[in-house]
Amino acid sequence: MFGFLVSRTFGLESKRVWLIVAIVVLSHFLLDGLVHIAGLPLLGENSPKLGLGLGRDMTIELGLETLMAFLGFAIYWKLARQSSVSRYGMAIFMLLFMAMTWRQLALSAPPEPRELTVSWLVAPLVLSAVAYGLDSRRVRSALVVAPVPKL
Repeated sequence: MFGFLVSRTFGLESKRVWLIVAIVVLSHFLLDGLVHIAGLPLLGENSPKLGLGLGRDMTIELGLETLMAFLGFAIYWKLARQSSVSRYGMAIFMLLFMAMTWRQLALSAPPEPRELTVSWLVAPLVLSAVAYGLDSRRVRSALVVAPVPKL
């Protein structure tokens, strides 16, 4: 459903958009299985539950997240060749985001529920808007000029 919404929002007819979004959503679910305790339901509340529980050790979890972020950025770096603003702006953005993420290890007490509301609801919207702003010009030109290059 999300792939359909993305393709319609950007006026794209390609089934490739649906496939890419489906892969992103599926990979998010599978990666969540690594960090959640055994409580991530497969098909609803009464279905089998998954989870390796890496989230219990923040150093391992954050290390894994950092590795995945750098791998994703390496792919982005290769695809964003034409725009230095996109490439270097996104590199700085990612480093700042990683610093914010690793800052969790320095906390002496868990955050209050009010603080979590901000970090879970507002921060993703703001950070997504910044990333979109850094890369929107490159994406628009890539959609008009040529299809997405292969890795």
